[in-house]
Amino acid sequence: QVDVPSLTMTSIKQEKLEAGKTGLENLGNTCYMNSVLQALYMCEQFRRDVLTKTPHGKENLLVKLQHVFAHLSQSNRPTMTPTKFLQASRPPWFLPGHQQDCSEFLKHMLNKLHEDEKSSYHSGIEERPSSEFISSTETIRDTLNK
Repeated sequence: QVDVPSLTMTSIKQEKLEAGKTGLENLGNTCYMNSVLQALYMCEQFRRDVLTKTPHGKENLLVKLQHVFAHLSQSNRPTMTPTKFLQASRPPWFLPGHQQDCSEFLKHMLNKLHEDEKSSYHSGIEERPSSEFISSTETIRDTLNK
């Protein structure tokens, strides 16, 4: 028989269970988004490109992704709630509260990031597209399309 220490939800929410790790709250069948965010966050080059990219124009998906990554790396809380990222990144055909496919979500999210990057360049907001960031998103997107 295994002796499991009892923890209340209050004690779990008050301190991180593992030093340096911040989790993502499930917002109602959003595991598809959380798994994609966690996987991309663990890709060091992609994370660095996202966090060091200077956003231009309106508060687009990149800014919301930067907020999520910053919380994951800097927060002292055990979890964060990526509500604004979900609102900006959920494909219109994904019905709230229903299970969805993470690869379909990833392709949509990367396409949206890429389109935001291109539109800021074409609208004259940015001098030139960030080749490192575009390369990161294109590499992941191309791998998915194979």
